[in-house]
Amino acid sequence: MNKSCQITGNSFKILPMSSFFLEWFALDRDAGISNLIWRWLTAHIAHFSAVHFLLNLAGILVITAINRAFLFSRQGALSFIFLGLWVSAGIWLFNPEIVTYAGLSGVLHGLFILAVIMTDQYRRAFKVLLLALWGGKVLLELSGGMDLSGRSELLGVAVAIDAHLYGLIGGLVLMVLRGLLKPGCHHPEISHSGKAVD
Repeated sequence: MNKSCQITGNSFKILPMSSFFLEWFALDRDAGISNLIWRWLTAHIAHFSAVHFLLNLAGILVITAINRAFLFSRQGALSFIFLGLWVSAGIWLFNPEIVTYAGLSGVLHGLFILAVIMTDQYRRAFKVLLLALWGGKVLLELSGGMDLSGRSELLGVAVAIDAHLYGLIGGLVLMVLRGLLKPGCHHPEISHSGKAVD
């Protein structure tokens, strides 16, 4: 399977301005080392097309429905930054075939599991089920058990499946670093009413 996220000929037909955003914000190996670090973050706000943007926006809405207080808290912002750098580093180090990368889906994979773990809205068993299904989805993508050709055709570029894996791993790393896997763990930044308190 071709995992390259090179810009294709029809990438800009849906959203003409995307060429500007991709040129200045996407993770691009051809841009040179001087532009590298800031692109590790900005790549996740650049998109290949309006459809690509809308799919990622739908992901944000799902995470918002699960745990709005976390997503829009200081911890959510710091998690976003960490996951953005983590996913970009993974792509840069382990996917030399990806010349140009843009999109939020890798970061969203990490934010999803953090939002699930940090909500008091669901019982522990349901959280474990959601996380297992999410991990299973990523494993299916990686093994080729999930056909992504339709999504690639819709987006005009190949789906960077490995970015989903890096986001998932990054979310797990944050969970471990913050001690969120301990039984009976209290999440100080989220109150029981669902409001952010920091």
